[in-house]
Amino acid sequence: MEIRAERLLLREFTESDLDALHAYHSDPRYGEFYVPEELTAEHTRKLLNLFLGWAEEDPRRGCQVAITLADELIGTCGVRKSVWDGTDAEFGIELNPEHWGQGYAEEAARAILGRGFTELGVAIMRGQSVSRNEGAARLVRKLGFVSIGMRKGPPWMQSRGWQVQDWELARAAWSG
Repeated sequence: MEIRAERLLLREFTESDLDALHAYHSDPRYGEFYVPEELTAEHTRKLLNLFLGWAEEDPRRGCQVAITLADELIGTCGVRKSVWDGTDAEFGIELNPEHWGQGYAEEAARAILGRGFTELGVAIMRGQSVSRNEGAARLVRKLGFVSIGMRKGPPWMQSRGWQVQDWELARAAWSG
């Protein structure tokens, strides 16, 4: 699977993406909203294996793709349905902090959301973020997501006074 956006190529992950994926997962700016266990090389390997496995599903419930700029891995985004014939899906995106603030996240998100709403038949996209992650909130609002509430997060979040922010975007409200 490849999705071309204006400046980006969204493509399937490969084994060779491990080092670049872990490099930005190790960046303290990226790690601000994660527990330390999620920033280890072992966790990055588990994620990559998960993404590679999802690409082999038939039929596919979704897609989790590498965001690349001039052949450089700069992030990942995806749309994942919990069941093959479901109409709700989870949206997620992350970007190497070296590329924040340049519009790449919005460009990649629009491309993958468009694929989810059209080819995967998704009616409702759902997402979540850490309540303190203002960058994530700005992005999803730009994309048309609306807040559907806050809920208690895991203990590490609670210890920082944060919650889980839930978001939703209906296909009918999607403007591409």
